[in-house]
Amino acid sequence: MRILFIAEGTYPYVMGGVSTWCNQIVQGLPEHQFTVLAITGPLPSVAAYPRPKNVNKLVTLPIWRPRDLPAASKADIAIFDEAIVDFLAFVEKDQDRFANALVELARLGDRVNIWPLFERRKIWHIVHKKLTRELKTKPPLAEIAIAVNWLKSALSPLLFIPPRADVAHTVSNGLASLVAFVASRVHNIPLVLTEHGVYLRERYLAFSDEKDPYSVKYFRSGFYQTLARLVYARADLTLSVSEFNRKWQLELGSAEKRTKVIPNGVEVNSFEDFSEKEEKQPTISWIGRIDPLKDLETLITAFSIIKKEIPDAKLDLYGPIPEGNEYYYEGLLELIEELNLDSVNFMGRVNSSKIVFENSDLMAISSVSEGSPYVVIEAMMSARAVVATRVGGVGELLANTGILVPAQDPKEFARGLITVLKDKNFRKVLGKRARERSLKYYSLDKMLANYDRVYRSLRSISKHTVSDIYSPMPQKTSDFNDNLREVKI
Repeated sequence: MRILFIAEGTYPYVMGGVSTWCNQIVQGLPEHQFTVLAITGPLPSVAAYPRPKNVNKLVTLPIWRPRDLPAASKADIAIFDEAIVDFLAFVEKDQDRFANALVELARLGDRVNIWPLFERRKIWHIVHKKLTRELKTKPPLAEIAIAVNWLKSALSPLLFIPPRADVAHTVSNGLASLVAFVASRVHNIPLVLTEHGVYLRERYLAFSDEKDPYSVKYFRSGFYQTLARLVYARADLTLSVSEFNRKWQLELGSAEKRTKVIPNGVEVNSFEDFSEKEEKQPTISWIGRIDPLKDLETLITAFSIIKKEIPDAKLDLYGPIPEGNEYYYEGLLELIEELNLDSVNFMGRVNSSKIVFENSDLMAISSVSEGSPYVVIEAMMSARAVVATRVGGVGELLANTGILVPAQDPKEFARGLITVLKDKNFRKVLGKRARERSLKYYSLDKMLANYDRVYRSLRSISKHTVSDIYSPMPQKTSDFNDNLREVKI
């Protein structure tokens, strides 16, 4: 089958968990042909993954940069002006008007450069009027300028008609799903959404740290909420990597019969059992991107508590600093200096996580938001004990094989880490349990088989129910919580 595969800020240009999953799907299903649409920032990017033979086409979609197309005629401007009013109905959360206008603007943006059409006073007036009505107050003109500039820069490069395919598969909600929705409507093909985190939830979390005025945040959140609900409602299949995510999807409008969990998986032969290997110096490891969502402040603060009980302990942090996150890294260095810690080490990017598991005693996960992180599965496959925050699908992955603690609670995090670090036998039991569980449920072969069935089933999706398509989940959600009693601190 021909798959239109759409990703935002990840594959194939940025390494990470979602990109790893994308690469697994594309490389692991060579019988299907992929056209990859990669939404990126405005600067040129270099691919971080080799291009598989079954990727027929790679199209890069840089936002914050106009498309190179002819100027709009008077007739085109008239079409734009009529459509933009309904498009902006996202401010009122009107999905139907928004959806129809989205397709109309995409048809127009496929022919002419619509970027300058957002810059006219008329558009500012429409946005100002809508926000004034919603907020019951008149936002300053400067705030309208920020809102319209975002609308123009982030969205107009994505308003076009995507290539034809048999299935449109977006690997997140948000901007990628906008492109997938248009493809689905225009070409009359099935729409599949896979979410690793919950895009809308993570946008809300990000808004809390942003400095834009309230009116601008309201404007942007209205767009993301209306788009997310539209895609949840219209997708033929909405997939997630955890039951935690699926519950959010149902809450936001997905139909239960069209949702399912397909867990992530890793290549079994790439990991080995390190349960018998112990470091000379007690070592806690963490791996990921240096990012506020990973909440390394909590981990570092917890480590300062650990040092009081285990003075020779060390903390190794593996992973890259994404462009734009340098400020966050600098803040972590300041925190380390403030806490007078001399054994926290930033190890940088590693080519293989196996190195991390081989040179650690246990893994720490401190995130405030996660989907179904690969690092947890990889640690489990390597028989390394995991102490993690109770967020997203982490508890579903671990079940009774690790320790969960509340997010943003350094004292509880430290207590969990100390418990596992001090008790070698307990640590070994957790590691062996984890490896057994990962071998049973989280192999790459199982994941790929499920997605192959997804694609093939869409040829005649009306003849199937979603439950016919997939392997069963390992356990019900309630079972995960019950099993945690066995390892509570």
